[in-house]
Amino acid sequence: MRNISTLLVVACLALSFSATAQRRGGGSFDVQFNIAPVAFANYSFYAGYNFEKDMTVGTVLGYQNLSISSTTSSEEVSYSGFYIAPEFRFYFDPSREGNDGWYAGGYLKFRSYGTTGEPYGGLDPDGNFVEYDQSNNGLALGILSGRMWTTRFGLTFGTWAGLGYYLFDVESTSVELQEQDITTTLPALDFRLGVNVGYRF
Repeated sequence: MRNISTLLVVACLALSFSATAQRRGGGSFDVQFNIAPVAFANYSFYAGYNFEKDMTVGTVLGYQNLSISSTTSSEEVSYSGFYIAPEFRFYFDPSREGNDGWYAGGYLKFRSYGTTGEPYGGLDPDGNFVEYDQSNNGLALGILSGRMWTTRFGLTFGTWAGLGYYLFDVESTSVELQEQDITTTLPALDFRLGVNVGYRF
């Protein structure tokens, strides 16, 4: 619940900042929802500021539930948490309206995921068996490419894909253990896919 509250606060701040920039004479502003990963319990939206007709800065905010196969048993362990991915896009040949067509760019992605229900077990420093949760914080650097379509009445459509790698990946446990060996890990590669629908202001 705390992760969801943090995500909502960050989203409100991003929207407020972009709206203020637009009132001061900036370019257009895009808001889109990504429908592609919803089937995998991954919910995200994109907010972007088009400060030049061929350049955009924005961010993806999301909340995800995923299951990771355990290395010690046949059971899967569930992780959930939020992520934020600031990005930059460059459009190769935009139309007169700008900020559409094919683009490429780069992004950073911060994730904060954790387990609930103490699915792991190990020994504490006194030799007692304890059950515990794990949490993970990671930062990835990646590239992306896609295409944006816009309509005269403001609706926008987009498809895109991205690939990144987690430069650092810090895992911790809810209790102190004799050995800090992590029995399962989140992926080091960041595969991203989007089919976005939204509106341009």
